[in-house]
Amino acid sequence: MDDSGTVKCPTNNVGCDLDANFDESDGLLPSSQRSDNVNEGKLLKDWEGFMTLVKVNLGTGVLALPFAVKYAGLAIGPPLIVIMAFIVIHCMVILSSSSQIISKNVKLSSVDYGKTAELSIIRIFPSKAHHFRRFVNCFIVIIQYGVCTVYVLFMAENLKQIIGHFDTKIWCLLLMPVLIIFCYIHSLDILSYTSSVGNICLITTLIIIYQNVFRGLQHLERLTLVGPSFPLAFGIIVFCFEGINSILPLENRMKKPENYSKVIWSSQLFIGLCYLLMAIGGYLHYGDNSLGSITLNLPKTPLYLAARGLCVISVFCSYLIQFHIPASILFKYLRSDVLTDASQIKLISLELAYRTVLVLVTGALAIAVPKLGYIISILGATSGTIMCLILPPLIELGTYYSYSSKVPKWLIIKDVLIIIVAIICCVIGTYTAIYRLALAFNGHSVHHQSFNNITHN
Repeated sequence: MDDSGTVKCPTNNVGCDLDANFDESDGLLPSSQRSDNVNEGKLLKDWEGFMTLVKVNLGTGVLALPFAVKYAGLAIGPPLIVIMAFIVIHCMVILSSSSQIISKNVKLSSVDYGKTAELSIIRIFPSKAHHFRRFVNCFIVIIQYGVCTVYVLFMAENLKQIIGHFDTKIWCLLLMPVLIIFCYIHSLDILSYTSSVGNICLITTLIIIYQNVFRGLQHLERLTLVGPSFPLAFGIIVFCFEGINSILPLENRMKKPENYSKVIWSSQLFIGLCYLLMAIGGYLHYGDNSLGSITLNLPKTPLYLAARGLCVISVFCSYLIQFHIPASILFKYLRSDVLTDASQIKLISLELAYRTVLVLVTGALAIAVPKLGYIISILGATSGTIMCLILPPLIELGTYYSYSSKVPKWLIIKDVLIIIVAIICCVIGTYTAIYRLALAFNGHSVHHQSFNNITHN
């Protein structure tokens, strides 16, 4: 908080000062000044925001969608992707709208996901609102580390196919020293370059895969119309949309935040179309042989081995970005609450050790849980559902009750309905994934071979 009483939150991070205070006596922040105040650098035009959202949200989760259709069936899987896409996009828009309402009523340079949650109920529960922020940040950390763990397994599985020689667990161990060294980088300028390399590799991989899947399609009568377990597919699909964490940081960089909802809709509809094409095309091509990542189904020819290699590079670069977010949140908390008297040299040493331990934890989880696909489905059904489908409607209701003189009845009905449906899907999806995980650990092989390789975004 500066001398004028404005709370300063980082625009390049999901985290925010855990103990920042809010003063209701602050004046209004004109919407025309909001973006200029939050950015010292170049502001993004609408088309630039569109491209950035596409780059951030179109991740490797698209590679798992043919497997999701296998479990949901051809008659349920694609419609489920479409329905979930529209609901999640709507939740992204209402999260952004709530952020803008708060920014127009409070002198804030910017608000991230956690801060938006806190300020949405600050006038309803002034002494408890900070717990809401910590709750949101906790789930951000859980889902980000879940993604990082899956990335390790994804790289190991594909390296095993490309090079061979070693078991998947050995490849996980071999990846650890390289990941540790690169995860010492915490400069966003450097990470942005690695992100660009990863995006180029992913786009090239997707082009190769798309031209493959739409050749030699199977006959429809050989495919499953209604799959054996659509709740598993639900978790995977929701996990593909975990990029909701990036919505508010990007909004704070927009030149015209009032146009941001249009940018969200256009970019996410484009991404949804890419998801749908991969899901349908991949399943029509590989049918019930679809594995957790479609890269594991590709022929072992030089072209497709190269595609696997590019995908490994893309995931490696994505790991660095995904790791940076929770690592920064947690260490910022430790530095402000635990290491307040530590010297600069001690802080640097502790941060390096801390990052090393976190990387080793993701590797240990990838090695210890060979049926990691079930963990992904659980993460999608729990953390993914909470972040994408439950919290945005709650935040919108809190924002309207806090900053509006009247809350429309249709808005209450709509948000409550989304929350109820999301909770039901969360419970059913989580139960199904945990049940199948228990079967796998007990030696049962129900859909074991195809599911244990599932990978995520």
